[in-house]
Amino acid sequence: MRSRSLEAYKKTLVFTKKQRDVLIGLLLGDGCLELLPKGDSARLKLEYTGKQKGYIDWLYAMFRRWVINPPKRKITKAFNKSFEKYWFTTVSSPILKKYFDLFYHDHRKIVPTAIDTLLTPIGLAIWFMDDGSTKSKESKGRILCTHAFSQQEVLLLCTVLKEKFFLEVKPRKQKDGTEIYISGHSLVQLKKTIGKYIVPSMRYKLSNYD
Repeated sequence: MRSRSLEAYKKTLVFTKKQRDVLIGLLLGDGCLELLPKGDSARLKLEYTGKQKGYIDWLYAMFRRWVINPPKRKITKAFNKSFEKYWFTTVSSPILKKYFDLFYHDHRKIVPTAIDTLLTPIGLAIWFMDDGSTKSKESKGRILCTHAFSQQEVLLLCTVLKEKFFLEVKPRKQKDGTEIYISGHSLVQLKKTIGKYIVPSMRYKLSNYD
C-alpha cells in the first residue's frame, strides 16, 4: 500500500470495544507498543513461539484491519538451539499513542492507576494466555508472571483481581521480581471468568481441574 493511501486508510481505523479490551490484556502481558520517531503515533508488535501459532493467528484475525502483513515466521538461535517464532505489527496510529502514554513511563511498561476500570474478563483472559502458568503438576494454583512491574504495581493488580474478579490472590517475591499467585481455591472462579475466551491451543493453561 502506497504511503498516501496508507495514511488515508489509517484515518479510518477505530478500535471496537473488544479490540480495546484485548489490547489492555496484551499490554499487561507480552504486547509491546513501539513509539515512532516523531513521537505522535505508536504501533503494536506481537511475537510468540511456534507452539503458540494458533494464538497469534487468533490475534491477527482480531486486529486484521490494523495489520498490513500477516504473521511472519523467523528462526532465532540461543544456547545452541533454534527457536521458531511468529510475529506481526500493526500500522502506527495516534490512537495507539494514547495507550503508549497510559502504559509506558520513561519507556518502561507500567500498570496504569485506572487499571481497575480498564481490565475486563476478556482482557484478563488475554493476560493469562500471555503470562499465566501452572504452579506445579500437583497444584491447582496458577501464576501470573509480573516480574517486570514494580511491587506497588503488582499490589494494585492483586487488588483488582480480588475486588473485581473475586479471585484469591497474593504477591510472591522472587529473585527477579514479584509474581502473582492465584490460589487453587479460585480456579473454578477463574475458569468461570475467562474460560470462554481462551483460544483452543492455550486451554492447557487452565488444565482439567474442576
